Amino acid sequence: MYLVDTSVWIETFRAREPLRLEDVVDLDEVATCLPVVQEVLQGFRDERAYRGARRSGLTIRSSIDCLIAAFAIRHHLTVLRRDRDYSILARVAPLLEKSL
Repeated sequence: MYLVDTSVWIETFRAREPLRLEDVVDLDEVATCLPVVQEVLQGFRDERAYRGARRSGLTIRSSIDCLIAAFAIRHHLTVLRRDRDYSILARVAPLLEKSL
């Protein structure tokens, strides 16, 4: 198994002469983790890819909060919070959150 770093994903997604990851490793042997996904998504220039909050003029102060929100969305959990970032994320993503 290979944990593919952000630097390799950048080469894979570049517009001109992208790296063909499948030529380097068997894609069934590729793994990733949320910090890598976060870095890759933050780097996309395409607004449709992951910039709903920014496109709406909203700023999330913590990339860690984005990871926590992604986990909660993926597993259908409600984030119990005192941090305002989650209410901002809930405006642009299907995040369930409850403020204390």
